[in-house]
Amino acid sequence: MTDLNEEYYVLESENNNSYPMIGASLRPRSQGKRLTEEYTLNIYLDDPRPKKPEYVDFHTSGSTPVVSKKMKDLLEPLNIDGIQFIKGTKGDVIEGLKLEYYLLHIYSRIICIDRDKSNISVGSIGVKDVTSFILDNELLIKTPEEKRLIFKVREYGVIQLFHKSIVDIIEDAGLKGLRFIPVIKWNDNVAFH
Repeated sequence: MTDLNEEYYVLESENNNSYPMIGASLRPRSQGKRLTEEYTLNIYLDDPRPKKPEYVDFHTSGSTPVVSKKMKDLLEPLNIDGIQFIKGTKGDVIEGLKLEYYLLHIYSRIICIDRDKSNISVGSIGVKDVTSFILDNELLIKTPEEKRLIFKVREYGVIQLFHKSIVDIIEDAGLKGLRFIPVIKWNDNVAFH
């Protein structure tokens, strides 16, 4: 059996103090499902703000992926199951800076953590913290590969996983502001390194 841990990467921001943190607030909320109704998407600068900001292809505040038109135009034609690009409608990034950014809305969520091999904390309602994790091959293989090219870890939704085939496309395009950490090398401190 193929070890799927070698095929998946966690999406993280590139460490560069010139890249501002950008957040997104979507109304109505659409967690775990495709947005099909009218919406408002506020895309805004978060603190701390760099003195000379550089706006790149990927920004985040927390775990909300905000992406450039270039990244949207690269991935959208692939018709990846479980994601959609939602265009910003208001906020200082859109209205003040006149930039075009999108929320990468990842509504596909898959149960996939090997609880025995991962370093996680479990509370009364499930996983409450992940220090490092290993994918459960038997759980993940139940979902066809074309439905798990990009998804969120259902047990801990702040972790977004990308299949190597999608990572290769993004890296070949030279997009800025993001990096991919192999699942087997990811831990909760990797964002600071």
